Amino acid sequence: HDQVEAMTLADRIVVLRDGRVEQVGAPMELYDRPANTFVAQFIGSPAMNLAPARSGPDGLTVPGCAPVPLAASGEGLRLGVRPEALRLAEPGEPVFHEGPATLVEKLGETQLVYFEPAGAETPLIAKLPGALPARRGEVFRLAVDPADLRLFGADGKAMEATPLPQPA
Repeated sequence: HDQVEAMTLADRIVVLRDGRVEQVGAPMELYDRPANTFVAQFIGSPAMNLAPARSGPDGLTVPGCAPVPLAASGEGLRLGVRPEALRLAEPGEPVFHEGPATLVEKLGETQLVYFEPAGAETPLIAKLPGALPARRGEVFRLAVDPADLRLFGADGKAMEATPLPQPA
């Protein structure tokens, strides 16, 4: 089935896996608030970045990335972020990931920039403006709004994370 056509034309979408309903909702609801990791990776191209996360005193951390100010408990947590939610960090802004690009796919108006964070299971993909002069090996400082992060439990189901208080 054509995902682009479904996202464009449908009022509601049913995501099935092995004949079982995973989520039903409006296209952007599925995209913005996936019910589980299957939907998170099924809807969107490229798929949502997912990485194992651990809760600590500074927030949630994923391999090769700085802590984000969110609190959650449990084992087997996974943090998700859409590639377009990652952006270049402004001076003085907290950096989510800093590292060299391992691959740059120029797509015209946008480009996909891949990173290999230390200890990560899969590459981190950022969808950045096409006009940005990006090259493999160039070091990027990426930021993300914590509101754009999604958290999933060990069972793969979406769960809520609590924002940590920000220092005054």
